[in-house]
Amino acid sequence: MENITFFHMSEKDFSNKIYKDLYSKKIDLCDLKETYTMCPLDVLEEIEKRLPTHQRDYLYYLGNGNYHYLTLVLLNRLSEPFTLITFDHHNDAGDFPFLEMTSCGSWIQTAVDRVPLMERVIIIGADSQNGKKTKENYSNQLFFVSDTKVPKNLQEISLLIKTKNIYMSIDRDYLSKEVVQTNWDQGDNQLSDLLKAIRFLANHHPLVGADVCGDIVWDYQTLNQLTMQATMQQSIQVNKKIFETLTNVL
Repeated sequence: MENITFFHMSEKDFSNKIYKDLYSKKIDLCDLKETYTMCPLDVLEEIEKRLPTHQRDYLYYLGNGNYHYLTLVLLNRLSEPFTLITFDHHNDAGDFPFLEMTSCGSWIQTAVDRVPLMERVIIIGADSQNGKKTKENYSNQLFFVSDTKVPKNLQEISLLIKTKNIYMSIDRDYLSKEVVQTNWDQGDNQLSDLLKAIRFLANHHPLVGADVCGDIVWDYQTLNQLTMQATMQQSIQVNKKIFETLTNVL
């Protein structure tokens, strides 16, 4: 598929081969250290330098959810005020004790602190608790929407958006395990509801970029619990439908 960029973060991750027909460009970052689940901010700056400055694709695949913090790099490339909308079973706005680092569970807090054009964050699928502490002074910028409210309350979600533009970040653990497999506990949402929400929000607010993560990492546990070929085929089809929907509204 055209205009989709894949972040290849680990030599052990062969998803670049699994999804080779679903992306047009690959950014190889396997040489970078200290990037799994957590990442020093200076390494994020290095990643940003490696993105082509003459060309800005609008759709990115980040691979495993442990690299969800890569969204920060993409948000920094935007040039106009925007609202960040995430579909995620987890609250990635958790407090993090190391000021010179960010993580897959705290990157939204980092974005609030370091991305001045991001005016508001709407987190769909997680609640403000979700096992994590979020700073109280962020309450006027973070809005949590239960996934049980999404199919019927898309208009209410749309009214929370006060900027012209939106950016979407989708973690596949928002979806039910019957839909796709990840390495994290997952929500109960159907793919059709996610695609409907993408189309509705993007039709009412210009979508200036998007990324997807939540790929499965194959290790001893997953190899013993899942049938690899069937799981990969399911994953490819889900990614294809998400990418197609996003491509149509970008």
